[in-house]
Amino acid sequence: MELHHRKMETPKHTCLKLEIPMDGRKTEPVFVKGTWHRTRFDLSITDGLQAWTCHATEEEVKERASNWDQIVADYIDLAERYLGFQQPGSVYGFADAGNGCKRSERWKLSERFEEKTSSEVLECFGS
Repeated sequence: MELHHRKMETPKHTCLKLEIPMDGRKTEPVFVKGTWHRTRFDLSITDGLQAWTCHATEEEVKERASNWDQIVADYIDLAERYLGFQQPGSVYGFADAGNGCKRSERWKLSERFEEKTSSEVLECFGS
């Protein structure tokens, strides 16, 4: 009998504190916890009061990569680079997408008012 072992994927995790410009003058901190898989990713974002989540499925990532004429691996690397580490000279922001949702990098973020989500993100930073 032959046994086949599939290599278990070990996701990478990132924690990022972004300073988001508000009203053109002051900035507000937003914390982003990313979980990066080979073909998909999850984001948890909080401003300390509210939290949003994004679960980018393999199908969604494949479609968005195709829209940018990229292979999935390159798209994931680019998303991780910009959503896992603040890039100098880049401007970050969140816009109201209606129905209590926000959009970041054109991904719809589901709003969650669970304290657990905010605290899980902030644990990334040792808070």
